[in-house]
Amino acid sequence: MTEMDAAGLLTWLLLALQILATAVSGAFLAWRAKRDASRLDRSIRRTAPVLLIAGALPLPALLATDAPAGAWGLWGVGCIAAALNLRLRRHCP
Repeated sequence: MTEMDAAGLLTWLLLALQILATAVSGAFLAWRAKRDASRLDRSIRRTAPVLLIAGALPLPALLATDAPAGAWGLWGVGCIAAALNLRLRRHCP
């Protein structure tokens, strides 16, 4: 495996981690909203840093390699989904 292949693999793995973190956080916040809406605000404050870190992790790998447009698109989709996830949960429990 060449250096470029390893960097590309790392990029895609970090993007998968970002999407997985967004999906798990969304499921957790939906569960929290149904089970105990009074604690939803605290859960959002705890979930937000996780989503921020998961969104920032792939960025250095994307910038350091010649990442394809699909990778950049997936990163953008993950960031937008995380932001919408937090925004919608805050206003529509």
